Amino acid sequence: MNTRRELLDRWGLLLAALSAGLAWAIQVPLFAALAIGVAVLLARAAIAGASRKDRNPPAADLPEVEPGSKEAEWLNRAKKAAESFESISASLSDGPLARRVDEMETAIHETVETLHRLAGRATTVGKAMSRIDKRSLLEEKLKLRKALKTAGPDVRADIEKSIEAVQAQEDVRTRLVTARGKMIARLQSGALGLDSLVARVAELSTTAGIEPLRGTESIGELSEELESIRFGVAKTEEATRGYIG
Repeated sequence: MNTRRELLDRWGLLLAALSAGLAWAIQVPLFAALAIGVAVLLARAAIAGASRKDRNPPAADLPEVEPGSKEAEWLNRAKKAAESFESISASLSDGPLARRVDEMETAIHETVETLHRLAGRATTVGKAMSRIDKRSLLEEKLKLRKALKTAGPDVRADIEKSIEAVQAQEDVRTRLVTARGKMIARLQSGALGLDSLVARVAELSTTAGIEPLRGTESIGELSEELESIRFGVAKTEEATRGYIG
Protein backbone atom coordinates (compact mmCIF):
# COMPACT_ATOMS: atom_id res chain seq x y z
CA MET A 1 0.00 0.00 0.00
CA ASN A 2 1.13 3.52 -0.59
CA THR A 3 1.54 6.03 2.26
CA ARG A 4 -1.83 7.68 1.69
CA ARG A 5 -3.65 4.38 1.84
CA GLU A 6 -1.70 3.32 4.92
CA LEU A 7 -2.79 6.51 6.68
CA LEU A 8 -6.42 5.89 5.70
CA ASP A 9 -6.39 2.17 6.54
CA ARG A 10 -9.29 1.48 8.89
CA TRP A 11 -7.17 -0.57 11.29
CA GLY A 12 -4.63 2.20 11.54
CA LEU A 13 -7.34 4.78 12.15
CA LEU A 14 -8.94 2.52 14.76
CA LEU A 15 -5.62 2.03 16.54
CA ALA A 16 -4.97 5.79 16.50
CA ALA A 17 -8.45 6.53 17.82
CA LEU A 18 -8.07 3.97 20.62
CA SER A 19 -4.69 5.41 21.56
CA ALA A 20 -6.05 8.94 21.65
CA GLY A 21 -9.13 7.78 23.60
CA LEU A 22 -7.03 5.93 26.13
CA ALA A 23 -4.83 8.99 26.63
CA TRP A 24 -7.95 11.17 27.11
CA ALA A 25 -9.39 8.61 29.54
CA ILE A 26 -6.36 8.93 31.80
CA GLN A 27 -6.81 12.72 31.78
CA VAL A 28 -4.14 13.64 29.25
CA PRO A 29 -5.01 17.09 27.80
CA LEU A 30 -7.12 16.89 24.65
CA PHE A 31 -4.46 18.37 22.35
CA ALA A 32 -1.83 15.98 23.69
CA ALA A 33 -4.23 13.02 23.35
CA LEU A 34 -4.86 13.91 19.70
CA ALA A 35 -1.13 14.26 19.13
CA ILE A 36 -0.63 10.76 20.55
CA GLY A 37 -3.26 9.39 18.16
CA VAL A 38 -1.60 11.07 15.18
CA ALA A 39 1.83 9.80 16.26
CA VAL A 40 0.51 6.24 16.50
CA LEU A 41 -1.06 6.52 13.03
CA LEU A 42 2.17 7.85 11.49
CA ALA A 43 4.26 5.20 13.21
CA ARG A 44 2.02 2.43 11.91
CA ALA A 45 2.14 3.83 8.37
CA ALA A 46 5.96 4.06 8.56
CA ILE A 47 6.27 0.47 9.77
CA ALA A 48 3.94 -0.76 7.03
CA GLY A 49 5.92 1.20 4.44
CA ALA A 50 9.19 -0.28 5.67
CA SER A 51 7.66 -3.74 5.48
CA ARG A 52 6.64 -3.04 1.91
CA LYS A 53 10.20 -2.04 0.97
CA ASP A 54 11.47 -5.25 2.54
CA ARG A 55 9.16 -7.20 0.25
CA ASN A 56 10.48 -5.36 -2.81
CA PRO A 57 14.18 -4.70 -2.11
CA PRO A 58 16.14 -2.80 -4.75
CA ALA A 59 17.70 -5.05 -7.35
CA ALA A 60 21.48 -5.32 -7.33
CA ASP A 61 23.97 -6.17 -10.08
CA LEU A 62 21.49 -6.14 -12.94
CA PRO A 63 23.31 -6.46 -16.27
CA GLU A 64 23.82 -3.73 -18.85
CA VAL A 65 21.29 -3.62 -21.69
CA GLU A 66 22.26 -2.06 -25.01
CA PRO A 67 20.36 1.24 -25.42
CA GLY A 68 18.12 1.33 -28.49
CA SER A 69 18.19 -2.44 -28.92
CA LYS A 70 15.14 -4.68 -29.23
CA GLU A 71 15.76 -6.05 -25.76
CA ALA A 72 15.93 -2.53 -24.32
CA GLU A 73 12.68 -1.65 -26.08
CA TRP A 74 10.76 -4.55 -24.53
CA LEU A 75 12.40 -4.13 -21.13
CA ASN A 76 11.37 -0.47 -21.04
CA ARG A 77 7.84 -1.53 -22.01
CA ALA A 78 7.76 -3.95 -19.07
CA LYS A 79 9.10 -1.29 -16.68
CA LYS A 80 6.41 1.16 -17.79
CA ALA A 81 3.76 -1.51 -17.21
CA ALA A 82 5.10 -2.03 -13.68
CA GLU A 83 5.00 1.72 -13.03
CA SER A 84 1.40 1.87 -14.27
CA PHE A 85 0.50 -1.04 -11.99
CA GLU A 86 1.99 0.77 -9.00
CA SER A 87 0.04 3.90 -9.92
CA ILE A 88 -3.22 1.94 -10.05
CA SER A 89 -2.40 0.25 -6.74
CA ALA A 90 -1.74 3.63 -5.13
CA SER A 91 -5.07 5.02 -6.37
CA LEU A 92 -7.22 2.26 -4.86
CA SER A 93 -9.07 2.85 -1.62
CA ASP A 94 -8.40 0.33 1.13
CA GLY A 95 -10.41 -2.85 0.66
CA PRO A 96 -10.22 -6.46 -0.57
CA LEU A 97 -9.33 -5.48 -4.15
CA ALA A 98 -6.65 -3.01 -3.04
CA ARG A 99 -5.03 -5.64 -0.81
CA ARG A 100 -5.04 -8.27 -3.57
CA VAL A 101 -3.53 -5.82 -6.06
CA ASP A 102 -0.93 -4.82 -3.48
CA GLU A 103 0.04 -8.46 -3.00
CA MET A 104 0.72 -8.78 -6.75
CA GLU A 105 3.36 -6.04 -6.75
CA THR A 106 6.12 -8.32 -5.45
CA ALA A 107 5.58 -10.74 -8.35
CA ILE A 108 5.48 -7.80 -10.78
CA HIS A 109 8.87 -6.56 -9.56
CA GLU A 110 10.37 -10.06 -9.66
CA THR A 111 9.13 -10.51 -13.23
CA VAL A 112 10.64 -7.20 -14.38
CA GLU A 113 13.98 -8.03 -12.72
CA THR A 114 14.04 -11.40 -14.46
CA LEU A 115 13.23 -9.70 -17.76
CA HIS A 116 16.14 -7.32 -17.10
CA ARG A 117 18.55 -10.23 -16.63
CA LEU A 118 17.20 -11.84 -19.79
CA ALA A 119 17.61 -8.58 -21.71
CA GLY A 120 21.20 -8.38 -20.47
CA ARG A 121 21.90 -11.83 -21.87
CA ALA A 122 20.29 -10.85 -25.17
CA THR A 123 22.72 -7.92 -25.30
CA THR A 124 25.64 -10.24 -24.56
CA VAL A 125 24.58 -12.60 -27.34
CA GLY A 126 24.08 -9.68 -29.71
CA LYS A 127 27.62 -8.46 -29.07
CA ALA A 128 28.99 -11.96 -29.66
CA MET A 129 27.06 -12.16 -32.95
CA SER A 130 28.52 -8.84 -34.08
CA ARG A 131 32.02 -10.31 -33.82
CA ILE A 132 31.19 -12.99 -36.39
CA ASP A 133 30.81 -11.44 -39.85
CA LYS A 134 28.36 -13.62 -41.75
CA ARG A 135 29.23 -12.14 -45.16
CA SER A 136 32.97 -12.56 -44.64
CA LEU A 137 32.51 -16.18 -43.61
CA LEU A 138 30.41 -16.89 -46.69
CA GLU A 139 32.98 -15.28 -48.99
CA GLU A 140 35.80 -17.19 -47.28
CA LYS A 141 33.98 -20.50 -47.64
CA LEU A 142 33.28 -19.91 -51.34
CA LYS A 143 36.95 -19.15 -51.96
CA LEU A 144 38.05 -22.28 -50.09
CA ARG A 145 35.60 -24.50 -51.95
CA LYS A 146 36.78 -23.05 -55.26
CA ALA A 147 40.39 -23.68 -54.25
CA LEU A 148 39.52 -27.22 -53.20
CA LYS A 149 38.36 -28.08 -56.73
CA THR A 150 41.83 -27.52 -58.16
CA ALA A 151 43.90 -28.40 -55.09
CA GLY A 152 46.56 -31.06 -55.24
CA PRO A 153 46.67 -33.94 -52.76
CA ASP A 154 49.41 -32.27 -50.69
CA VAL A 155 47.19 -29.27 -49.71
CA ARG A 156 43.71 -30.75 -50.02
CA ALA A 157 43.53 -31.88 -46.38
CA ASP A 158 44.52 -28.42 -45.10
CA ILE A 159 41.88 -26.70 -47.23
CA GLU A 160 39.23 -29.11 -45.98
CA LYS A 161 40.20 -28.30 -42.39
CA SER A 162 39.93 -24.59 -43.18
CA ILE A 163 36.44 -25.13 -44.57
CA GLU A 164 35.48 -27.01 -41.39
CA ALA A 165 36.81 -24.12 -39.26
CA VAL A 166 34.72 -21.60 -41.22
CA GLN A 167 31.68 -23.86 -40.95
CA ALA A 168 32.19 -24.11 -37.17
CA GLN A 169 32.05 -20.31 -36.94
CA GLU A 170 28.85 -20.26 -39.00
CA ASP A 171 27.33 -22.88 -36.71
CA VAL A 172 28.19 -20.81 -33.64
CA ARG A 173 26.57 -17.75 -35.19
CA THR A 174 23.45 -19.76 -36.05
CA ARG A 175 23.14 -20.94 -32.45
CA LEU A 176 23.58 -17.39 -31.19
CA VAL A 177 20.93 -16.09 -33.59
CA THR A 178 18.50 -18.79 -32.43
CA ALA A 179 19.19 -18.12 -28.76
CA ARG A 180 18.78 -14.37 -29.15
CA GLY A 181 15.57 -14.88 -31.09
CA LYS A 182 14.12 -16.92 -28.23
CA MET A 183 15.18 -14.30 -25.68
CA ILE A 184 13.61 -11.45 -27.65
CA ALA A 185 10.41 -13.46 -28.12
CA ARG A 186 10.15 -14.07 -24.38
CA LEU A 187 10.90 -10.44 -23.60
CA GLN A 188 8.14 -9.42 -25.99
CA SER A 189 5.56 -11.85 -24.59
CA GLY A 190 6.49 -10.91 -21.02
CA ALA A 191 6.17 -7.17 -21.65
CA LEU A 192 2.91 -7.51 -23.57
CA GLY A 193 1.58 -9.87 -20.91
CA LEU A 194 2.26 -7.25 -18.22
CA ASP A 195 0.64 -4.59 -20.42
CA SER A 196 -2.50 -6.70 -20.74
CA LEU A 197 -2.51 -7.39 -17.02
CA VAL A 198 -2.28 -3.70 -16.16
CA ALA A 199 -5.13 -2.84 -18.54
CA ARG A 200 -7.40 -5.43 -16.94
CA VAL A 201 -6.49 -4.34 -13.41
CA ALA A 202 -7.29 -0.76 -14.45
CA GLU A 203 -10.68 -1.94 -15.70
CA LEU A 204 -11.33 -3.76 -12.41
CA SER A 205 -10.40 -0.67 -10.43
CA THR A 206 -13.20 1.29 -12.13
CA THR A 207 -15.86 -1.30 -11.23
CA ALA A 208 -14.61 -2.35 -7.79
CA GLY A 209 -17.07 -0.12 -5.96
CA ILE A 210 -20.00 -1.40 -8.02
CA GLU A 211 -19.19 -5.11 -8.02
CA PRO A 212 -16.62 -5.67 -5.24
CA LEU A 213 -17.02 -9.46 -5.11
CA ARG A 214 -16.58 -9.83 -8.85
CA GLY A 215 -13.53 -7.60 -8.62
CA THR A 216 -11.79 -9.79 -6.05
CA GLU A 217 -12.67 -12.97 -7.98
CA SER A 218 -11.29 -11.48 -11.21
CA ILE A 219 -8.10 -10.30 -9.53
CA GLY A 220 -7.57 -13.91 -8.43
CA GLU A 221 -7.61 -14.95 -12.08
CA LEU A 222 -5.17 -12.17 -12.93
CA SER A 223 -2.88 -13.30 -10.12
CA GLU A 224 -2.76 -16.73 -11.73
CA GLU A 225 -2.02 -15.15 -15.10
CA LEU A 226 0.79 -13.09 -13.56
CA GLU A 227 2.26 -16.23 -12.04
CA SER A 228 2.15 -17.87 -15.48
CA ILE A 229 4.02 -14.89 -17.00
CA ARG A 230 6.57 -14.90 -14.17
CA PHE A 231 7.12 -18.66 -14.50
CA GLY A 232 7.60 -18.49 -18.27
CA VAL A 233 10.10 -15.66 -18.02
CA ALA A 234 11.97 -17.43 -15.21
CA LYS A 235 12.22 -20.66 -17.24
CA THR A 236 13.67 -18.83 -20.23
CA GLU A 237 16.10 -16.93 -17.99
CA GLU A 238 17.22 -20.20 -16.41
CA ALA A 239 17.67 -21.84 -19.82
CA THR A 240 19.92 -19.00 -21.01
CA ARG A 241 22.26 -18.84 -18.03
CA GLY A 242 25.03 -20.20 -20.22
CA TYR A 243 25.02 -16.80 -21.95
CA ILE A 244 26.56 -14.61 -19.27
CA GLY A 245 24.79 -11.24 -18.97
